[in-house]
Amino acid sequence: MGKETNRLYEASYFLSGGLTEEEAIKEDEKIKSIIAKNQALILGEAKPKRQRLAYPVKKSEEAHFGWVRFSAAPEYLKQIKSELSKNNLMIRLLVKIFKNVPPESKIIKPRPQKTTLLAKKPAVSEEAIKPETIKSEEIDKKLEEILGT
Repeated sequence: MGKETNRLYEASYFLSGGLTEEEAIKEDEKIKSIIAKNQALILGEAKPKRQRLAYPVKKSEEAHFGWVRFSAAPEYLKQIKSELSKNNLMIRLLVKIFKNVPPESKIIKPRPQKTTLLAKKPAVSEEAIKPETIKSEEIDKKLEEILGT
């Protein structure tokens, strides 16, 4: 089929946690060969890496996670899925269809920080800091005015 009918897919998988790193990489190569032999073009991949699972999958607490992104005609997808699911070392498989793929080189600009301007406090002279001293005579006069005596 022509490239215009091809779609973009991603096969994400968990391989058994009982495998060594080398065995997991060999299984990854088998997965890619299955995809390639079904007239698919491999566009990207992540080599399987061991990780702890959030919950047990087929009684496994750990697994090797990897993915392969490929372009293929839709009529080959069923064959690819069935061949991949025959692998007994694969404990989970998910093949997703990408309809709109954002460009990977898109740069996200950081949002500008909101700046809060703080008003500077006016400089206070020493005279303003000193409290006024009031004589007791002035206090007595004020009291007499208030009390009306």
